[in-house]
Amino acid sequence: MLNLLKLSGKAVDEFLTNPVWMAVLRKLTSGGNHLVIVHGAGKEITSWCAAFGITSEFVDGQRVTDGETMMIVSAVQSGWVNGKLSAKLNHETIPAIGLTGADRGLVTGEMTDPRLGRVGIPVVTGDTTWVLDLVNSGVIPVFSSTCLGRDGQQVNVNADWFAGSLASALKADAIYFISDIPGVLIGGKVKSVLSPAEITTGIVSGDITGGMIPKLKSSEELLKKGVGKVWIGPGSPESFLSLLEGKPAGTWIMEKKND
Repeated sequence: MLNLLKLSGKAVDEFLTNPVWMAVLRKLTSGGNHLVIVHGAGKEITSWCAAFGITSEFVDGQRVTDGETMMIVSAVQSGWVNGKLSAKLNHETIPAIGLTGADRGLVTGEMTDPRLGRVGIPVVTGDTTWVLDLVNSGVIPVFSSTCLGRDGQQVNVNADWFAGSLASALKADAIYFISDIPGVLIGGKVKSVLSPAEITTGIVSGDITGGMIPKLKSSEELLKKGVGKVWIGPGSPESFLSLLEGKPAGTWIMEKKND
């Protein structure tokens, strides 16, 4: 079974300091299971930009990335944060290798919005066999979401979108989006499992609103593209470990047998 774990920039610090996360990784890679990690670094990039006197601007939630900002994104996300994650895992005797979307031309960032500068939509253009070879050998690829541009330069790509594109290309059995929410709320309660049909019903009824709509629509698309199931839930490693032990936590988006 191939799992993909997407860590937000906010989750990285706790991932590096809370030992329960290492227990989670060992659980995710036990019994013949394999793992790929994708991470962001938004908060740290903003801090570094400020330190260098660069103002962080956003359009529709995406960081406007000129050449100078791209240098910070690459240095922080693909260098500093990616390096810390890889070092931590290998120190814990969990074999890992730090990578970016540009490695071996795996993911191209298609720049489509001039307002955003060097920001792209991820398209898996390279052969994924070498990634599968790594995981099958027991190594965890740890990906920063900086990608290859058509001009041969680096492109900044949203880490959620990158994770989804990679999970689809790898036909991952499950993708886990670690977030700052307890899961998908329906009627004030966390719904443990949602099917695509229930998502449609929830949107029409008004039970699913705001920013949760695009998250769930994206999850539906991942199911259509070959990902087995999608999980959205809290960043607490204790909750996540409980989930892996069969206890309810967060929300699974998946097809139900009785649908």
